[in-house]
Amino acid sequence: MCRPRTEVMGHMLGGDNLGLHVCRQIVSDRWQHILATNALTDDCYVSNKSRERGYTMPLFLLSDSAQAALGRIAAIRPNLAPKFTKALESKLRLTFTEHSPGDLKRTFGPRDVLAYVYAILHSPSYRGRYLEFLRRDFPRIPLTSNAELFATLVGFGADLLALHVLDEPYPEASWNRSQNRKNPLAEPGVTLEGSGITQVVERYPAYLADRVYINPQRYFSPVAEAVWEFEVGAYQVCEKWLKDRRGRQLTNEEVATYCKIVAAVRETIRIMKRIDQAIEAAGGWPIS
Repeated sequence: MCRPRTEVMGHMLGGDNLGLHVCRQIVSDRWQHILATNALTDDCYVSNKSRERGYTMPLFLLSDSAQAALGRIAAIRPNLAPKFTKALESKLRLTFTEHSPGDLKRTFGPRDVLAYVYAILHSPSYRGRYLEFLRRDFPRIPLTSNAELFATLVGFGADLLALHVLDEPYPEASWNRSQNRKNPLAEPGVTLEGSGITQVVERYPAYLADRVYINPQRYFSPVAEAVWEFEVGAYQVCEKWLKDRRGRQLTNEEVATYCKIVAAVRETIRIMKRIDQAIEAAGGWPIS
């Protein structure tokens, strides 16, 4: 590291925090430059291309980041501007509560706001409609006055947050509220198969017919082509994780982690479609 960034990263050291990592400008032809984090984060977490440098935005701020660095408990407050939460209260006719999750009928909390924002940023139609704005500045978040749509997007966003930090489960993730679905991270539905016992990532990974080969004998399966090709920022997720481990023998824990990553990407693709369907059913863009 060049030097510590305690003014931001200190807040990610103390307790159960989440943050958004996003780029301000992009040179890519698509905007997909958002990812959740619950740990110290490098500015290339999403992209290492010129001008696509990343910024981490913690959900909660510790009153003393130096104490957080020492592992001590410190008071926290949401990293949300009062003007913003007041505007959302006015739109939704709900009350913002700082230190607890809302019931989304009378109240909403900081994690609900984060989940809503995360869902909006994973809407394919939002990314396409506002691409020219997203190329040159931080994303702007439209606020809805439709409390039912807000609650739906909070559920989708909470699921995405849980998936992207591989959390089982994220506190507000709605696995069991969303069509009684099981937690996809607990049952990934993908395994390491093939002959032999070696788990070394050789010159691979290579993709062929729903299989991700790490060497001539071993492969992860099943992996759909859309999952293999899915990108966050400048990175093809399922490929990059393995490329970073070329020449290494994967531990059983790493094998389990990769299976969860495949499941997370697969579920992300499904949820992104559901987000657009929910927005369209509520009247489409621009939401109000």
